[in-house]
Amino acid sequence: MSKALVVSELSVNHQGSLVTAIEMIKKSKMAGCDFVKTQTRTVSLSVPENEWNDIRDTPFGEMSKLDYRKRMELSDIDYAQIIKVCRQEGIGFFTSIWDITALERMKQFDLPYIKIPSARVTDLSFLEACRDSGTPLIMSSGLCSQDELDTAVNLLSTNHSLRYLLHCHSGYPAPVDELNLSYIKEMRRRYQGKVMYFGYSNHATSPYPAIYSALLGADMIEAHFVLDRAAKSTDAAASLEFHGMELLCREVGLIPKEL
Repeated sequence: MSKALVVSELSVNHQGSLVTAIEMIKKSKMAGCDFVKTQTRTVSLSVPENEWNDIRDTPFGEMSKLDYRKRMELSDIDYAQIIKVCRQEGIGFFTSIWDITALERMKQFDLPYIKIPSARVTDLSFLEACRDSGTPLIMSSGLCSQDELDTAVNLLSTNHSLRYLLHCHSGYPAPVDELNLSYIKEMRRRYQGKVMYFGYSNHATSPYPAIYSALLGADMIEAHFVLDRAAKSTDAAASLEFHGMELLCREVGLIPKEL
């Protein structure tokens, strides 16, 4: 590949709104991104039952944690429209999968990749289901130990399904002095032959760590995107606005992979 691929992570910054998600897709394309990505959960599985009725202050007022999470999820009808818009705009689309039910649900869309979030790396039965799904995989490393990451990579590499492994600091936002970007090179050394490509998932408030990751050989760079960082959204503080994403895409495009 001639340059690192840039992924615009919409996360929950679309606030469960198809209209907002479509605007974010169009702005991501304008900024120069290669892909947009969402997160897909079965809410009753991803929220512990003892937390379902916890009251949260949300952008929509006070509501239970379960109701809030449901409101933030996109429907199958939404996804069909999102994929249609992505094709029209000429930008790729995939999603992070948080549970096996969500994995089965998203099979209908024949996605080019599915992503395993950092928080799910230690669930080996879930990893096996993803590996056996037939869809190429991307995985982030942020919430696991070195031994846990070794186990996950070894499991997923049995059928060469793990295409991209992304280094990640899972702070929201991530402190710049703790990012340890040099681990991208260590991943390449450690997992060469088991993973095809390597990269970085950015949770910093600046686009520059993501740009620096390209200098360290990242093949894929993911950054959270938001229309307005002042928005009352869980991930807004760890996201880039349009001009930050545009800067990231422009600078990464100037860094040859042969460097």
